[in-house]
Amino acid sequence: QTVDINEKGVFLTMETLSAFEKGEEVVATIRNAPIIGTVSIPSVILRVSSTIEKQGYGLYFLRLNPSVRRKIALYVIEEIKRR
Repeated sequence: QTVDINEKGVFLTMETLSAFEKGEEVVATIRNAPIIGTVSIPSVILRVSSTIEKQGYGLYFLRLNPSVRRKIALYVIEEIKRR
């Protein structure tokens, strides 16, 4: 589940952490998100969080298509307005 997303990266919560480690390259796939749609983004793991409140991975996007970057920015703006 995506908890926090911006044009630089995303935090993904996980019920159980897998064998991924900080520094590993992964592909983050975001599915059917409002405004953004479905995209796969090459990323690197910057942070592994194992706290009860926030267990998951902080990913930094390595390459991001400009049109996807705009969609993410629009999504963030809409979320801020909603709150």
